[in-house]
Amino acid sequence: MKKRRRISERELEDYLFEHPESLAVDMDMTILKRQVPLEHGRLDLLGVDTWGRVYVIELKARHLLPEDIAQVLRYTACVEDVLSPLAFNKSIGPSWPDGWPDGIDNPWKAEYYQQMMAHRHGLTGTRWQSVQPMLIGRGATGDVIVAAMGAGVTILLWSQPEDSNEIIIEESDQWYFHEPSPSPPWAANVSDAIQASCIRAAELEYQRRGEYEKFSD
Repeated sequence: MKKRRRISERELEDYLFEHPESLAVDMDMTILKRQVPLEHGRLDLLGVDTWGRVYVIELKARHLLPEDIAQVLRYTACVEDVLSPLAFNKSIGPSWPDGWPDGIDNPWKAEYYQQMMAHRHGLTGTRWQSVQPMLIGRGATGDVIVAAMGAGVTILLWSQPEDSNEIIIEESDQWYFHEPSPSPPWAANVSDAIQASCIRAAELEYQRRGEYEKFSD
């Protein structure tokens, strides 16, 4: 039986750079740059999807290990540090309408634009709104996948069919079989406090917008 040749990390990088559509993400992705020099290393691929979300992509020709999560998170922090000043200069620093780009022609658009620019540049926002860390490997244990989920890291797994040059990229479904532990009492208290603050914030935002609309009329 003929032994299959192992794919190198460089070959995996070449394929994904040429076929970004093979990445299993919600939106179409464009790879902007490869082998990006950063303060803490060299990133394999840097991409952006049609929603403007930036992806920090680290590739492994082998099975993923726990230390790979730390590596891609370091790279993500480096990218956020580089992008954050640009968000400030382009959207947070100027006062509307002076210095704002074409198309941002009213305060409502300006507010949304400002929030999204901050999120996408890694300045504020949750992990899904901000710069997205992504690991692609030959496989991963359930523990590694659960740890990655907790850290906000997307894990994709690659494979190559027999007698084919195509590389298949798939989302890992192992986490679906993870049985969550029962929540301790303190977690419920924290969740209740978060919920109460969100309700107050929503009411204040509703009142603020109502006052603005009255003023505008």
